[in-house]
Amino acid sequence: MPVDYRQPRAYSTLVGPTFILAAGLTTAAAIAAARLWRAERRPGVAVLLYHRVRDDAEWDGLIGAERNFSISARRFEEQLTLLRERGATFLTVADTLAVARGERPCPPNAVCMTFDDGSESVASRAADRLNALGIPAAVFVTTDPASWVFEDQPRLTGEQLLALNRGGWHIGAHGVSHHGLNEADADSLRAELKDSRGHLEALLGRSVTTMAVPLNFYDDRVLEEAARLGYDAVFTANPGRVRAGARLLELPRIAIEGGMDLSAFERALSPDALLVRRVIHRLKRIPPRLLGETRWMPIRRALFESPLGRYLTVQYLSRVVVAWAVLWTGTLVVLALSPV
Repeated sequence: MPVDYRQPRAYSTLVGPTFILAAGLTTAAAIAAARLWRAERRPGVAVLLYHRVRDDAEWDGLIGAERNFSISARRFEEQLTLLRERGATFLTVADTLAVARGERPCPPNAVCMTFDDGSESVASRAADRLNALGIPAAVFVTTDPASWVFEDQPRLTGEQLLALNRGGWHIGAHGVSHHGLNEADADSLRAELKDSRGHLEALLGRSVTTMAVPLNFYDDRVLEEAARLGYDAVFTANPGRVRAGARLLELPRIAIEGGMDLSAFERALSPDALLVRRVIHRLKRIPPRLLGETRWMPIRRALFESPLGRYLTVQYLSRVVVAWAVLWTGTLVVLALSPV
């Protein structure tokens, strides 16, 4: 008996509602993405996040996560040159906060240079070049020199920090131990926030009211405690630009990875790239939330040191996200055009 293709197939009752739900969610996601993209096109301060600067040969020999969190001196110089050629206006942290508060307009191509951790290369390889070019910068310091984050490169000494301070650098806190703050109990959290600030204030002889979140592991409880302890601003590693009206206790930055060539660096500052980065950022926060820092960090290290490590960069992950979005949208279009 010939098959009557005019009759609906058995699975159409399932495909219909599933397709409608998928199409609706995709449309909602596309609308949200379009709004974010428009928002990213508005003027704002690109607060660049660096960690360590390495000699070129030294960087070539790095493996694992440290290859991402360090940048070669050559690439750092190339990025500074590109920013200056593009007419960047370099702002201090105080200027950036004034933009966030709406106290001053955001200049075109505004950039703020920041370094996390407080490794010695900030003084030995970055400061002289930035100072010579008249580019202001900030360093957020993990105060315990024995912290695990200083295994590959020692912390800035007290003398180096004082020299940076005299040179006009902004110095903020970055916790004591460089462990995530979201899992700390109330006493440990207070100690991380208060003791790191107190250590720097005693050394510098002035107040310290800004901080950057170590590992970007935080929650609302951390931000509320920071405000209670007198911090005026908290910088995160959440991708985006700082604009008027930005939440001072959750300011975004743009992390710069060591493997970025000039074209990748330039793309990283574009609205399109920042939109994709927001997706990647949300996905990257899932494992530590599910597993906790103690279990996640060894897995993270093993992944970075495995053959997969070379692909765990914004550049490669962005391609995966875009390819997945195209494939998903294409599948929905094919189903929409299907006679079934």
